[in-house]
Amino acid sequence: MAPAAALREQINAQAPDDAAKIEVPVLLLVGSESPDEIKAFSIVGAICDYVHYEITNFIKPGLTENEVAAFGFERLYSREPGLMKVVVKP
Repeated sequence: MAPAAALREQINAQAPDDAAKIEVPVLLLVGSESPDEIKAFSIVGAICDYVHYEITNFIKPGLTENEVAAFGFERLYSREPGLMKVVVKP
């Protein structure tokens, strides 16, 4: 039996209701990302790390959520040189 079919049978046997059986197609897709998709995910992760780091340096007591969000969006969507320093490790 193929690994995907074995996984499907195992989940269906253990599923108490139909809701758990719906997750089977999602589980079968795990690991099917192409190298380009993986590289894109790595780039997005690096950009998010950069923005979170900038926010942790910016945030202080008394700021509103909107001020912090505006700062984050400014860093995320601006063409500032700092964003070009994002390093993606293979």
